[in-house]
Amino acid sequence: SIFELLKGYPTAAVYSSFYKGAKTVLPGVPIKALWSAYISGREEHVDVLAYKELSKLFKADRYDIPRYTMVGLYSSDISGHKYGPDSKQVQEVLVQFDIFLKDFVDQLKKQGLADKTYIIVTADHGMHKTGKLFKLQKGLEDKGFTLKPKSPNDNKYTIFAAGRGVASSHLYIKRDGVFKPLDKAELLRKVPARWGEPTDLINTILAMDATEFLVVRNGERNARLFNHDGKSADINCFNIDYTEYCSYIFDPLLGDPLGYSSNEKLRHLLDGRPHSSLEWKKATADEVYPDAVVNFAQIFFDSRGGDAFMTIRAPYGLRTMKKGNHGGIIDQDMRVPFMVSGPTVPKGKFNTARPM
Repeated sequence: SIFELLKGYPTAAVYSSFYKGAKTVLPGVPIKALWSAYISGREEHVDVLAYKELSKLFKADRYDIPRYTMVGLYSSDISGHKYGPDSKQVQEVLVQFDIFLKDFVDQLKKQGLADKTYIIVTADHGMHKTGKLFKLQKGLEDKGFTLKPKSPNDNKYTIFAAGRGVASSHLYIKRDGVFKPLDKAELLRKVPARWGEPTDLINTILAMDATEFLVVRNGERNARLFNHDGKSADINCFNIDYTEYCSYIFDPLLGDPLGYSSNEKLRHLLDGRPHSSLEWKKATADEVYPDAVVNFAQIFFDSRGGDAFMTIRAPYGLRTMKKGNHGGIIDQDMRVPFMVSGPTVPKGKFNTARPM
């Protein structure tokens, strides 16, 4: 972690999910924050608690102030899930953040640290409106597939749906009784079902009302993409000197599942040839599905990524009923702010960045 790289220097993690190696971790147990978020209904107070801890750290003797601090501000996420991303509650939380940021900069000035400090403001995801719960496991079971039950001792299943993402899910499929990386996407056309006959898992998922995209592993660093209308494309990638190159190939008679072909400025990327990940990022940053070719392919760069990845379209969501969700490939989920200030950072707007 970055904290481990800075071992020997004073560092702090404040209400952050990432804290391994940090010298100071605040709070020990976030009881007050959990109470505010889920009991008292004061979602905005979660950020108040985090900022109080941060402010205390920077009121110390300047030589005791952390050289690196990571702060987690969760009120916008909690409020977005509960009330929706465009709600009054989210707007109020963002205004509160602006006030905290100004106060923190003023505090740095008083400490004589304003011209020595870099401030980075970003987020790990965006959010889109939802409101309907989609029960993926039940939907697959109703079609005859056997999914992993809650009991850890029950191994009589074919599919494990890792629905951790609230708008997406990894799918792992047993073949010959074991999990192993899929080398051909078409193998999911014949997945054993309870009724004996192999069943087409791809078409089953595409026929579901909630499906937006289904991406299937198609060998090493390759994937086959389907949208809910049945349009498909092959994404093939390789790496040269730490640069990723990906091609995106679809049948022009059937159509482009990502809709990139409707933009003339993207036509040069749709020639079936490999193009660098930087080209894909820059050219598609303003599309409805930004940087989708590279992001979908990267899911399967590791064998732990499963055999298929499913994204859910609005207004549906997985797991629990929420008014706002994330985890999809849509622009509202993918685009986040990335603001940096510091003594050597020039003013202005810059090109799109891709998070690591």
